[in-house]
Amino acid sequence: MAQSLRGALGFEAGEQAPISWSGGVLTRERIIRGALERHLVEMGGFALIEPRYAPGYGAAQYAAHLAT
Repeated sequence: MAQSLRGALGFEAGEQAPISWSGGVLTRERIIRGALERHLVEMGGFALIEPRYAPGYGAAQYAAHLAT
């Protein structure tokens, strides 16, 4: 999914696409997030960043979008 979105968003070869995570498992389980990090490094082209907002913020934004 990350590679597909990377292409759809127009990131150039060699350009780092910022990517984050959400959800309880990736937030609380370091071993799971570590596996994701390793996989992204192996694929190349991604810069893993901390989430900017709590999950509820995104849910509220999406609900507001659906209401318009």
